[in-house]
Amino acid sequence: MSTFSFLASTFSGTPKFKFDRLKAEWRTTRERLEAVKAREAAPAVAWWAAAAEHSLASAETALQELDLDGGWGAVHDAQRFLVFGMNDAELVAQLASLSEETRVKLTGWRLKATTRLLPDPATVAAKPLDDESRERLRQALVESLAVLHGHSDNSYHQLRLVGRQLNYLVVVCVLVLLGIFVASSQFAEIDSSLSVSALLPVALAGALGGIVSAMWQLSRVGQSRIPEAWLQGVVTSGRPLVGAASALFIYAVLQSDLIQLIDASKVGFSAALVLGFVAGFSEKFVLRTVEKVAGNDGKNATASEPLNLTGRPRGGSEALESEAEARDREEFPQGQEPAPVPQPTPKSAPGKTARSSRAAESDPES
Repeated sequence: MSTFSFLASTFSGTPKFKFDRLKAEWRTTRERLEAVKAREAAPAVAWWAAAAEHSLASAETALQELDLDGGWGAVHDAQRFLVFGMNDAELVAQLASLSEETRVKLTGWRLKATTRLLPDPATVAAKPLDDESRERLRQALVESLAVLHGHSDNSYHQLRLVGRQLNYLVVVCVLVLLGIFVASSQFAEIDSSLSVSALLPVALAGALGGIVSAMWQLSRVGQSRIPEAWLQGVVTSGRPLVGAASALFIYAVLQSDLIQLIDASKVGFSAALVLGFVAGFSEKFVLRTVEKVAGNDGKNATASEPLNLTGRPRGGSEALESEAEARDREEFPQGQEPAPVPQPTPKSAPGKTARSSRAAESDPES
């Protein structure tokens, strides 16, 4: 794959290794087809062999055109055609493998459909297959493979859409950070807290925190499936930028004195670097700070009310709700519920009560 193809696949949300995996699957399916054709007595007249050849040729064309969806669809078609060239032992082995795979990977209507389609592997393996049962088994395997392949295609298509959006956000984040530094160099005083010499170290500390956090999370990627691992890789590529942006936000909060993150006597450049690293490392720290600022209602917090990063401050309607809850706890201790308020019974006209009761008893909808 050329450099242009690599860049095109990267910025389209489809990394290069996705095409490598498709190419490997295409080669494996090609080798299986050649092995089955060599075993058959007259492979030239087998319709399934010609159909599989045509699908693999379409997959090769899709690879050259960087059409990932088309390539996987053609390879999956070829794999389903190969089912018609399997002998009895291979059909039983495919049944056992496919039954377990669909049970683990599928949910909802897809799982129900494959469960009804596929017979019990132990029952099928207990007796030889006749022509009718062999044909039914092949059709069940082909249809179940189509359901499984459809689930895989949809999952990866959704992940590629998310990848494109994340790549766009990464580019926008880079441009915004560059704009902040350009504006700082043009408008901020050299010795001010908003100068480039002050912002750049804080942003680098946040980027370092994001890198360390990403490395920490990558240690658990081996336990994830391929789709989740790929999405985690896309998110990881943007963690340094997210860390830098988060660090600049925390630094702005620290300088604005909207809320008290740390003791006022300890506010300094070293503390800003430490908080910048924490902002890049911990998403919860940034989110709770945002909630604290949003719940502050524009009023400066006093020195006796430092930021509590473990809980959200209450104010306005939230405070009224907490007071109401406290009164309920005092009036009705744990285990007791307030008595229900009696509801007024609507009056009915004389002579209609008996008819209404008999109608309700005879109405199946009531």
